Amino acid sequence: VTDCSCYTPFRAFLMDVVQSDFAFMPNKLDLIRDIALGTDNAERKAYSNNKYGLVEYSIRSGYVKISYKNRNGVRKEGALDWRELYEILSYMVKQPFYCGEDQKRYYQETKQKADRDKMNPVYKRFFDIEDSVKANRLETRERAIANGWETKIDENGHVVSDDAVQKKHNFHYNLWEMEKGGAKTRYQWNIDAIRTLKQIESENRLATPEEQKVLSKFVGWG
Repeated sequence: VTDCSCYTPFRAFLMDVVQSDFAFMPNKLDLIRDIALGTDNAERKAYSNNKYGLVEYSIRSGYVKISYKNRNGVRKEGALDWRELYEILSYMVKQPFYCGEDQKRYYQETKQKADRDKMNPVYKRFFDIEDSVKANRLETRERAIANGWETKIDENGHVVSDDAVQKKHNFHYNLWEMEKGGAKTRYQWNIDAIRTLKQIESENRLATPEEQKVLSKFVGWG
């Protein structure tokens, strides 16, 4: 993933996307893909070198294909989908060496002052998504307070965690029950997963075992 911004430190922006409380997972995956691919490209190639030779990255809408030489000089190929890449980035941004405090500070200052109409479209879309979700949560909070209901949204629009009340359960795939389907079926899986995720987040709770199964079927749009 390369920097396509001309106004802000890219690593700080990527950290913001990955750690954002105001962007849902499908938003994050689309943003990361569009940063790397460019919204007008069907495919993009990039190159680097490791100690064994040239590495080629073929960036596509559904995945990133990697061609490299191993330690024996044999060329190999592999691929990562965007969810896998997101998990790698999630690990990277948590490392203390990933982004300096000066970059973070400059990024936050610039984020507040920059003219969005002049931004890279991907950056603008991310900030607009955040603003929209935050505004919706604050409106929900105000209605809850006005009606005397309990609210799990703080004054900054962040969802207050109730993990201590609701116990987390890891989801495990059952390889014997893995479903297969054509394009229409996979499309419906994606829609069901997105709707389920929005419902869970709007209710500020963890997914039930049945909802975890629905979410696990999200396969992306590639």
